[in-house]
Amino acid sequence: MADKELGALSPIETLLAAALFHTVQGGNSRKVTAQQIADFVNGNYPAFIQALLSAQDADDVYAAIGAAPDADKLGGQLPSFFASAEAVDDALADKVPTSRTIAGHALTADVTLAKADVGLGNVDNTSDANKPVSTAQQAALDLKVAGPTTSVAGGLVQFTDATGDNIGPATIGSPAILGRASAGVGDVERLTQAQARQVLGGWEYINRFDLAGISQLDITGLGAFLSIRLSMCAIFNGQSSAGLRFSVDNGTTYGADTDEFRFTTLDGSFTYSTNTSVAAASDASSFWAPIMDHGGDSGWPTVSESVIHNFNVARNAAIITSSRVATANSRVSRVIANAHKRGNAQNAIRLLLNQVTTIQSGYIIAEGVRS
Repeated sequence: MADKELGALSPIETLLAAALFHTVQGGNSRKVTAQQIADFVNGNYPAFIQALLSAQDADDVYAAIGAAPDADKLGGQLPSFFASAEAVDDALADKVPTSRTIAGHALTADVTLAKADVGLGNVDNTSDANKPVSTAQQAALDLKVAGPTTSVAGGLVQFTDATGDNIGPATIGSPAILGRASAGVGDVERLTQAQARQVLGGWEYINRFDLAGISQLDITGLGAFLSIRLSMCAIFNGQSSAGLRFSVDNGTTYGADTDEFRFTTLDGSFTYSTNTSVAAASDASSFWAPIMDHGGDSGWPTVSESVIHNFNVARNAAIITSSRVATANSRVSRVIANAHKRGNAQNAIRLLLNQVTTIQSGYIIAEGVRS
């Protein structure tokens, strides 16, 4: 069998012949011992050869030689049928059964996948300029505020409509000031004139009071002011003096002791008939602080300006008044210094006349400086 062409044998015969040939050689270049010849003649084959002799098909051969046979045991190379069978097995091992699917598509033919099949259903391949926006993006865009395209005078802007989406240059009525008069930190406020004066400081306009037809005027709510200035111009219907009283309870009561105020008066007068001037001084106590006199001459006004200090603090208030008394026959310039006897904080003032008469016309302007 060693001399027979292996190519003329069946696959199993070829495999068996190669194995026998290798076994007989024993790895000794065709040198065979007498014992080996006797064993083969008597059928005493090794187990490996016996398994091949009993092989009926390829599966039996595979069982005998293993999935990865030793080519040396088979004459130096594997027979061609084994290589082909091995290649088929390798190919079948990588074959995917048609029962499997991809994204629900059976593997019986070429598979075409849609973007939703691979979790990309929301992908849009439109150009960047035409891409849709998400709900969240659109909500953010809806909150976008459109502002002016150029610089704004003063750097102040305001919402120009009720939508809250548009901003333009801030506008304000005239006269007015933007600021804050309310206590604490808060929104910007459109200040009234009184609030603006308060914010700006200095002499603050309180009010202008018309005096026509009255004989008494109460000015309350003055507790915030350390100093108060009263500017008065009036014509009386009869001869009378005018003076001030103070209150600590915002006008409920006014102090009126006979020595409520201590005052000193300095008068200067000029008499036309003699072209001479006269100066006179006096000092007295009174239930009020005198600030002006009027001779009762219709059409001739009297004017005065009084400045009150220490008004809203626990100190004795002091007043300095300058006034002019006019009649048809003479003019008198008067300076009056008053001191209040009570060392407590005041919050209201009463202007009154000491005679039974009224004021024909006139006004008083109140201003204050806050403490």
